[in-house]
Amino acid sequence: MNKFRGALNVLPDTRECRVQLYSLLTPSRSRPMKVCWKPHWSRVLHLIRTSEMSISRVFRDSRPATAGVVSSYAINCPSRAARIFSRLSFCSCVTQVKDSLTLKDFTCLVSVTQVKDSLTLKDFTCLVSVTQVKDSLTLKDCTCLVSVTQVKDSLTLKDFTCLVSVTQVKDSLTLKDFTCLVSVTQVKDSLTLKDCTCLVSVTQVKDSLTLKDFTCLVSVTQVKDSLTLKDFTCLVSVTQVKDSLTLKDCTCLVSVTQVKDSLTLKDCTCLVSVTQVKDSLTLKDCTCLVSVTQVKDSLTLKDFTCLVSVTQVKDSLTLKDFTCLVSVTQVKDSLTLKDFTCLVSVTQVKDSLTLKDFTCLVSVTQVKDSLTLKDCTCLVSVTQVKDSLTLKDCTCLVSVTQVKDSLTLKDFTCLVSVTQVKDSLTLKDFTCLVSVTQVKDSLTLKDCTCLVSVTQVKDSLTLKDFTCLVSVTQVKDSLTLKDFTCLVSVTQVKDSLTLKDCTCLVSVTQVKDSLTLKDCTCLVSVTQVKDSLTLKDCTCLVSVTQVKDSLTLKDCTCLVSVTQVKDSLTLKDFTCLVSVTQVKDSLTLKDFICLVSVTQVKDSLTLKDFTCLVSVTQVKDSLTLKDCTCLVSVTQVKDSLTLKDFTCLVSVTQVKDSLTLKDFTCLVSVTQVKDSLTLKDFFLP
Repeated sequence: MNKFRGALNVLPDTRECRVQLYSLLTPSRSRPMKVCWKPHWSRVLHLIRTSEMSISRVFRDSRPATAGVVSSYAINCPSRAARIFSRLSFCSCVTQVKDSLTLKDFTCLVSVTQVKDSLTLKDFTCLVSVTQVKDSLTLKDCTCLVSVTQVKDSLTLKDFTCLVSVTQVKDSLTLKDFTCLVSVTQVKDSLTLKDCTCLVSVTQVKDSLTLKDFTCLVSVTQVKDSLTLKDFTCLVSVTQVKDSLTLKDCTCLVSVTQVKDSLTLKDCTCLVSVTQVKDSLTLKDCTCLVSVTQVKDSLTLKDFTCLVSVTQVKDSLTLKDFTCLVSVTQVKDSLTLKDFTCLVSVTQVKDSLTLKDFTCLVSVTQVKDSLTLKDCTCLVSVTQVKDSLTLKDCTCLVSVTQVKDSLTLKDFTCLVSVTQVKDSLTLKDFTCLVSVTQVKDSLTLKDCTCLVSVTQVKDSLTLKDFTCLVSVTQVKDSLTLKDFTCLVSVTQVKDSLTLKDCTCLVSVTQVKDSLTLKDCTCLVSVTQVKDSLTLKDCTCLVSVTQVKDSLTLKDCTCLVSVTQVKDSLTLKDFTCLVSVTQVKDSLTLKDFICLVSVTQVKDSLTLKDFTCLVSVTQVKDSLTLKDCTCLVSVTQVKDSLTLKDFTCLVSVTQVKDSLTLKDFTCLVSVTQVKDSLTLKDFFLP
């Protein structure tokens, strides 16, 4: 009888219905259980059948003991009803399942709509909504699935933690050991995810998308044929890839736009932007590619360190063991670079350009027939060479203008420009220094390959085994770089900047006190860090804006955006943080996988072993989450919210004082709780 009383959970929460059921089912002194049960059983069934929230005609073709749903056609005796409820944890609503539905050890199913063939759920915790699954849906040991819409053929999820939204998957979707998938939209053929941590958005993938051991994918848009990602850390945006995109052991890809045929990246660290690659782009063991624009046929990069800009390459571009390419513009036929250190600018090469073991080429303009450079260190400018130009074992050529027939230079050395060095300048085994302006005290460069521009270094600058520094501006005290591959821009660093074994730092702006990066792969942008920023074994930091006191990241994989953190932010073993906005006092994340958005946390937010937090808005005092799986939305929690061993919270709105949830499985919606709400081992309110 006590088990059957769980039927009240599926009936409407109205006073009239509750009073009638309790009067029928609750024994009293005047009406003992054995006396009142039989006469009133027909009235109980009649009340269930006639209530507006009754579950009837849902599973006409399948057995209720297997489906785990009470049907008015299935309740024939109290013993059978008790057996049904002993196997059922809770099922809120299931509508229009055509063939069969199997639920085993299932806790909460909020809504399933229009499943055509079959739906199998085993040891599943929370499924909020599944809509229009055509063929089959298989979920095994899954924690939380918020929404799946219009899956045409099949969807397979194994050991899946949180899936927020999947929309219009045409053929199949396979997810294995996946932690968090926020949104997938319009995948035409198939999507395969294995051991993936966080996928924020995938939009309009035509044929297939394969992700293996992938940490964070922020956005993929309009991939026509296929996208393959293996052991990839962070992909911020991919837009309009026509045929295929293959990424293997890549760390950070910030933006890829309009790749027509294919893009292959292997062991690539950072790709900031690729735009309008017509046929194919191949990158192998590349460190940093800042921008590639309008490559018509193909682009091949192998063991490439830094490519700042490539524009309008018509046929092909091949780069092997290349360190730094600042700009290539309008190469008509082909450009081949092998073991090349730095190419600053190449403009309007008509037929071909071959560079072998070349260190630095600043500018080449209007070479009509051919240009051959072998073991040459630096070529600053070549203009209007009519027939041919041959340079062998040359160090630097400052300017060549209007050479009619040929020019040969051997064992030539050059420093292009040094202006206003106050005390001393020491250069040892240095290949190319394009410009140094207003160095106050000293500048020491040892075994450096290419330094494009340094401006207004007040005290000292030390570079050791440095590959490419594009621009450093207004460093007040000191800048130390050791075994650093590519630094594109540093602006207004007040006190100090220390980088050790870092691969790519694209932009740092207005760091007041200090910035320390150790074994950091890619930092795209840091803006207005007031006191200090410490990154250790961090893979990709895309943007940090207005961090007042300190930001500490240890063994973090991907941080996409942090905005207006007032006091401190500490991340340890953190995989993906998409956005944090206006955290007033402190935010502590430990062993956290995916945090999509946190907005306006006044005092503190503590997350430990938490899998997925989609949105937290306006938490006044504190929010503590421990061993939680999925929190979709929390809005306007005034005092405190404590969640322990919590699986899925879809929405909490306007909790005034406190909310305590312990070993809670699924909370779909809580609205306007005035004083307090305590739920212990509860299934669904």
